[in-house]
Amino acid sequence: MPQLSFFTRILDDVPPAERYRRALEQIEQAERVGLHRAWVAQHHFHEREGGLPAPFVLLAHAAART
Repeated sequence: MPQLSFFTRILDDVPPAERYRRALEQIEQAERVGLHRAWVAQHHFHEREGGLPAPFVLLAHAAART
């Protein structure tokens, strides 16, 4: 049986803590509806797209919550 995954980018124009909170909520909701994996985009250099310079920390936190 195929397994579905979820991909998110953290680009919302909100403070960093809110971006991470929203991403974690999305990942938790994805698990509730039966998705099997979460993928996140890593962004570093541009102000608008610098929302996730170290994705492993976010993914470790998400793993603890799901």
